Amino acid sequence: MYLKPSDGLSKELRMYRGLFLGRAFQSIPISEEKATVFADWLSNNRLEQNRLSELSIDYALIWTRADEALVQATITVEERMEWLQKLEQRFQEKTILLAKEKTQEALLRFPNDTQLQQLVAILKLNDYTQLRKELGLIRRQYNAAIEEFIKLVYYKFYRHVSNNSPVDIRDDTDTLLTKVLHKFMDAIEQGSYQGPEKATILVYIHPMMVHGWIDILRTRKPTGDFPELTEESVDDTKAFVEDALKQLGQPCQSIIIERDIHGCSWEEVAERISISKGHAKNSYRGCQEQLRSILVQRGW
Repeated sequence: MYLKPSDGLSKELRMYRGLFLGRAFQSIPISEEKATVFADWLSNNRLEQNRLSELSIDYALIWTRADEALVQATITVEERMEWLQKLEQRFQEKTILLAKEKTQEALLRFPNDTQLQQLVAILKLNDYTQLRKELGLIRRQYNAAIEEFIKLVYYKFYRHVSNNSPVDIRDDTDTLLTKVLHKFMDAIEQGSYQGPEKATILVYIHPMMVHGWIDILRTRKPTGDFPELTEESVDDTKAFVEDALKQLGQPCQSIIIERDIHGCSWEEVAERISISKGHAKNSYRGCQEQLRSILVQRGW
């Protein structure tokens, strides 16, 4: 699906290449030549007039007010067929122009890429039929790269979520994975991530995973206040919170207990659980969010 092994790319670089090219060419639509099909149907009296409005979606890339007017206009069959054929031609010309721009941009990142060089040759001939095939191949490569990315990172994400939120682990992992994938693809498109030669994918996405998980927990804050405690409910509430604390991973469980229950200073917290003061302080807010999430999910 990707380049041949002889091209000398590592598995991770092939994955990055698939993601990069897929995102680069994603904005280029592939025509199903619907206008040409409609023209053929029209010539055989098999086209209903109201179906012409469908073309505004398929040809949104080049659709104009003049095209909209022609949909409603009373014209001869021959005039309408000529318009449909020109509509498809305009679309193909615009697609070829966009593909040329994207190919030149992609060559700056992969100057020796054989597939891109082949694409350049196709575009010089303005061969739209071959261009469609190449764009289809790039999209299949992109989908395969997405699958490889998920295989690469899924266990890391699952372990992170299970260590910090034992409720709905699979659903939370999928949510986190989707969030990070979007951010990672933006980083590829914007050039913030320039491939595994600079940093491996797992290393690069680690802070995205950590901050993404914190963002997810923040969205789960309850909209109202916590219920007011009465004297009779104190014991039950204490047991409820203590049980939730047991589900927190370390060091969060110890940080919350030492800081919020025992009232220790940050120096004391660090000393008691054998971590640095800075680590304890930086982790504290995230630990609170995790505990809050557990409490809310359990009906607090």
